[in-house]
Amino acid sequence: FPYTTLFRSVMNNKAEKFIITDGEDGFIARNECEYVGLIEFLYKYPAIRESMSFNAKQKARKLYNVERMVKEWGRVFDEMMEHPKKARRAL
Repeated sequence: FPYTTLFRSVMNNKAEKFIITDGEDGFIARNECEYVGLIEFLYKYPAIRESMSFNAKQKARKLYNVERMVKEWGRVFDEMMEHPKKARRAL
C-alpha cells in the first residue's frame, strides 16, 4: 500500500499508547510477529486500511495543528516565566 497513507502500527510502549487508539487510528503490536500480522491484515483489507488512515489523519489534524501547538508552547513559556531567573556564572 502507498507510503503516503497515514497509518501507524507500532510496538507496545507508553508513548504510542498515548498517541494511538488501538484498532481505530492505528494498531499497537505486542511483538514483532503480531506487527507483521497486522501489516498483512491491512494489506489484505484495503477498506479497513483506508478507514484507519482517514481516522489517523483527522486525529493528527486535530491534535497537531499549528494553532494548537502555538497555544501549547505559549502555555509552556508562560509557566517558565513564572519562575525566578537563576543566577549563572559567565562562561
